[in-house]
Amino acid sequence: MQFQPLKGAIIRFKSKDLNMKIFDLIIISFLSIILFSCEQNKNILSTYISNDYKILYNSEGDIFIMDGNGRNKKNLTYNFGGSSFVSNSIGDVSSDGQKIIFNQSVTDTVNWETKYTTYIMDITGENKKSLSNTSLIQSNPKFSPDGQYIVFDAKENFYDIYIMNSDGSNVRNLTTDSYRDRYPQFSPDGLKIIYISDRNIFSINFDGTNKTNLTNDGNLCNASFCISSDGSKIVYISCKDGQSNIYTMNIDGTNQKKITNTAGNQNPSFSYDNSKIAYISWSISGYDIKIIDIDGQNEKIIASTKRPRNDYWRPIALFSPDDENILFTSYNDGNMEIYSVDIHGKYLKNLTNSPNEDYLGIVLAIN
Repeated sequence: MQFQPLKGAIIRFKSKDLNMKIFDLIIISFLSIILFSCEQNKNILSTYISNDYKILYNSEGDIFIMDGNGRNKKNLTYNFGGSSFVSNSIGDVSSDGQKIIFNQSVTDTVNWETKYTTYIMDITGENKKSLSNTSLIQSNPKFSPDGQYIVFDAKENFYDIYIMNSDGSNVRNLTTDSYRDRYPQFSPDGLKIIYISDRNIFSINFDGTNKTNLTNDGNLCNASFCISSDGSKIVYISCKDGQSNIYTMNIDGTNQKKITNTAGNQNPSFSYDNSKIAYISWSISGYDIKIIDIDGQNEKIIASTKRPRNDYWRPIALFSPDDENILFTSYNDGNMEIYSVDIHGKYLKNLTNSPNEDYLGIVLAIN
């Protein structure tokens, strides 16, 4: 049995309050977040919530995996890293579904020195191996489609994009400028890396040549974008009209189209068949989870959530492999829980149902 990762946007936030250093370390790189609430009849729900996919998620500094129906939860890291303050955060899953890369921060609580390391491990949590060990702040590692390379961002003086072999060898810069180059992803054909810099989306060849500004207007207003699985489109958020609306464009930056006309939209992701987009929209009381056709038709709210008191995170919505359900993180019960709801807004289910803070990461289809 193999797993196939469904790629979604991954967001990371960190508090600017220096008095909240421990809090920062807990939430750093808790990825791909979403929201909602309300319990339904479990017998009915079991008919609609599938078990044919897996969900990776973060909880209390560890990485967990569970079935698509919320069963068979397993801690893959167990605060792996020693007795210091440790936080493990999901990076990516290889295209064959067999390997996970993740970031770990380990803080000496006496001297407040933090070490950042990128690890690789089996999908079962076994055979953990360090790919780096440095004082550089590393984040957002992503596999190449063939699993041979890993691209990531790291900060020395400025954030730059780096690439290395999947065994950690041959680390090299792809960018060396004075901007914040972040959130790299490989194009589905593996030939280009797409990333964010200076409020624009850029592409660069695998070998570091042909750096191209795709949006070229400096109006990117949400550090999130998603590439369609066929490699033809990018969906992103732009404020070029004064509001944070969803846009699509071709992978080369041409044919930019606005598909929403409301403010407060963020963190879009494609459906598995690339015909729909799920996204989050700000509301007075919290956030709405919406879906819309790729041409801008049939926009609808399928769930809503409260906003937590410490609004340090932003949700994203991910489709299930059959495109029949949306997975998201909700604060409606007073702590973060991962939920599933169908695309018609029915059959809501709390999948984690734990006292811990749970954050959605990556959805894995089972072949």
